[in-house]
Amino acid sequence: MDSITQDAKFLELFSVKKLHDEQTTVIRHILESKEDLIAIMATGCGKTLCFMIASYVLKGITVIVYPLLSLINDQKKRFDSSPIKAFTLIGGQTKQQRKDIFEQLDAIESAVILTNPETLLSGNTLDELKKHRISLFVLDEAHTVIEWGETFREAFLKLSEAVKKLAPYKVLSFTATLSPQGAEKLKTYIYSNRAVSVIRFSSNRKNITYKACPSLSRQKTIMDILLYAKRPAVVFTHTRRDAEKYALYIREHTGFNTLYYHAGCSKKHKKLTEEEFYNSSDAILCATSAYGMGVDKKNIRSVIHVYPPQKISEYIQEAGRAGRDGEKATSYVIVKKQDVLCASETAKVFYEQKECIRKSLLKSMGEDLKDLKCDCSVCLHEKPSPEGQDELLKLIKAYNGYFTLKSLVRFLKEKNMSIERLLYNNHSFKYWGETSLKDAIETLIQNNDVTLIGNHIYISPLKRFEQFRKRLYNNIYDFKQKYISKLVRKKCFNKQR
Repeated sequence: MDSITQDAKFLELFSVKKLHDEQTTVIRHILESKEDLIAIMATGCGKTLCFMIASYVLKGITVIVYPLLSLINDQKKRFDSSPIKAFTLIGGQTKQQRKDIFEQLDAIESAVILTNPETLLSGNTLDELKKHRISLFVLDEAHTVIEWGETFREAFLKLSEAVKKLAPYKVLSFTATLSPQGAEKLKTYIYSNRAVSVIRFSSNRKNITYKACPSLSRQKTIMDILLYAKRPAVVFTHTRRDAEKYALYIREHTGFNTLYYHAGCSKKHKKLTEEEFYNSSDAILCATSAYGMGVDKKNIRSVIHVYPPQKISEYIQEAGRAGRDGEKATSYVIVKKQDVLCASETAKVFYEQKECIRKSLLKSMGEDLKDLKCDCSVCLHEKPSPEGQDELLKLIKAYNGYFTLKSLVRFLKEKNMSIERLLYNNHSFKYWGETSLKDAIETLIQNNDVTLIGNHIYISPLKRFEQFRKRLYNNIYDFKQKYISKLVRKKCFNKQR
């Protein structure tokens, strides 16, 4: 085993000079242990190389199940540049194409099959594969078995049938994010009565900096981030429509090379987009989670989430697209108060910021790192209020009940110098679009900072009470300080006498 992992000529076949300690541990387990494996390794640690090398050493057929077509296409390129013969079994292939693949399998000693759950379980695929010795059955991005299998892709939960029928030498699961509870579920869904070990490495990506971006208008905040965020960058959105909308908006207002990608795109569009973004050194890709486990682009410098993902495991996966080359990268999360009200685990971490963001994320994965040095927003004491919030509240308070939503937007666009003189600061709204201004005011209404009575905007009673309480507290504090100072001076005077 050691000769394999340390042999320079052998590793050169896979275009690597040296294996990480985590990779060596996993490969040793696959080749030497009698038990199956669930391996939890941080994004960018080289999971693919582990089962790539193992499949080369162990003769027979390796079946690798992926959740996404984009991931299959990307991994096919990696296998094609290795000494391993790889075939893809995916939807849309003709009977003749499938027949040709199975005939080629009959003629070679070992190979790799890249497929997805639906294709693997359809037709006579399992019967054809059963004719061969199956050395490895691999689940990549194994967390999707639970997250997707329990919701909208039942085929994931039927993969145990494939395992029983193919009877592979080893069943392997790889993922970057899986809680201890998730690991137990995976054992139930996939491994049945097979003996399985769980090897968990730290999910901590030290080269990624986590930044919370409180916002009144997501559209405006994205533009602000892109002014200083390094590229290439990925902007994750919730919906397909948003991916296209933000791509168009960014392209029109910045001139940056901006692309979009989602599950509804045609195969041709996906392929062209993947290739263009992969080869670009400064492009921006607006995408849904369809890209979250997609193309392995190593030099992504920034990942921006327009909305915080519901689950922390989902967020860690998507943020992990950044900095796969080991160089510094940044993950920005745009967050509003209503995101927390929607019971988003990620939003709670980034909005409340009660402790180090990195530590909070890792804690959800079952890790508790002590004495952790971090450069996240919390550790650097960066907890600003959303841009424009204080200025808008001062203005609404000064003109309490005077403005409607439309008239306030119009006033902000036309009377910027008047606002600056009124508020005694340099903030200007002239670079805000009308949509962004409207969104900002509506956000204040949703946050209960201001309220609508009829069509007119007022400072909410709760906000006014908070301001009064804060003012009262400050006055009491000032009085105490003056009183204490007076007593000290009097005491010092008496001593001098």
